[in-house]
Amino acid sequence: MVTISRIWKLYLVYTIVLVSGMTLAGFVLEDRLKKKLFEHLQENVITLARVLAKAMPDTENHADLKEFCERYRDAAGARITVIGGEGAVMVDSDEDDIIGQSRLDRPEIQDAMREGVGYATRRSETLKADMLYGALFLNDKEKIIRLAMPMSRAKAFQNEVMLLFSLALFLAPVMAMIVSYLVAKYKIRRGDWHATGAWPRPR
Repeated sequence: MVTISRIWKLYLVYTIVLVSGMTLAGFVLEDRLKKKLFEHLQENVITLARVLAKAMPDTENHADLKEFCERYRDAAGARITVIGGEGAVMVDSDEDDIIGQSRLDRPEIQDAMREGVGYATRRSETLKADMLYGALFLNDKEKIIRLAMPMSRAKAFQNEVMLLFSLALFLAPVMAMIVSYLVAKYKIRRGDWHATGAWPRPR
């Protein structure tokens, strides 16, 4: 005979094991997902910089470079800065006062000059906002193109993905409880079948 008490005992054990395992896995996956999302955003910034580099005029003329930065700023959704091979700002889409200033102290510029690409996140005093910076060194033009994207956009994208992940993480224990109950019920009935040689009738 199938007893409710035996089913609920097994159900409780399976539920604790499944929910604990899924909760632990959820925390680990959440941390990895955040890191992967940020890496994806960094790659997107550099990919966009590579696309813009193809359209950037190979010239030292300030007016031409300024027109390029302003023309593609809105389309790219990012602040565009062109920096010379020695680290001085040549032109910026949003600020003219920084022209001629050195950016060699910026970590993304240092990495771009050393490795070809560089990333950094910090607060921009010019725009008064937290920014994600991506810099790309152009060997053929001996310049660096740097994009600065507001972190608010990056965080909005991250929050949207994490909301879906959190919803899935919330529903997972519910599904685990249902599955554990069905498994417990099946094991009890299977045990009774081995004992009697016949499946018990549904109650």
